[in-house]
Amino acid sequence: MNNQLQKFISILQEKYNFSIKYKDSSVFMKVLGKILFFVPNFMTDFTTTIGKTIYLPNQNSLLDRDDMALIAHECRHIYDSSNDFLFKLKYLFPQILSIVFFVFCFFSLWFLIPALICLAPFPAYWRKEFEINGYSTTLFVYNLILKSNEIDKNQRHLRLLNIAEKINNNFTSSSYYFMWSFGVIEDLNYIVELIVDEKLEDQNDFFKFIKESFEKSKLD
Repeated sequence: MNNQLQKFISILQEKYNFSIKYKDSSVFMKVLGKILFFVPNFMTDFTTTIGKTIYLPNQNSLLDRDDMALIAHECRHIYDSSNDFLFKLKYLFPQILSIVFFVFCFFSLWFLIPALICLAPFPAYWRKEFEINGYSTTLFVYNLILKSNEIDKNQRHLRLLNIAEKINNNFTSSSYYFMWSFGVIEDLNYIVELIVDEKLEDQNDFFKFIKESFEKSKLD
């Protein structure tokens, strides 16, 4: 693992007290992977955070500085969760309603109809909002990395816009169960503008902490 990445993780762990585990050695994740059969490559390509545990695909998932963006993204979910006690309910809504109706099936099989309907890939507003927060953090850290590599502002701007275009696909595809088929490219592009103008850290203390942690991780 890259030394700066390792130090960056340690700094974030001191603040948010999270642990890192691996999906390929977790029975819970293997079972969850079977349930989420509709998410392609859930076990191999996706990082999942539940509570204060970050589940990476395997022990080779963290290799270089670019992975700082991944860890910071997951920390944003932990941050949001700690500031909103309804985080889990909101993140899983509306599909979580299917569980309620499945329970009612013990009283009447008619509840099976709304239970199955709720499993459909309806737009998930809160999940979309939480993931915009997460991917804002991803873009924010990528900018810090590019800047530390002495990439000029115009080039950073173009690269971040390109990354934003790829991120937008996650909102419209099965990666997040088609959570927002309308796309969020305008939101992401606006966030990129704030990032390159160094204004995003003025809007939230979380970004200030991430920037400070990044700078500390560069020190010998």
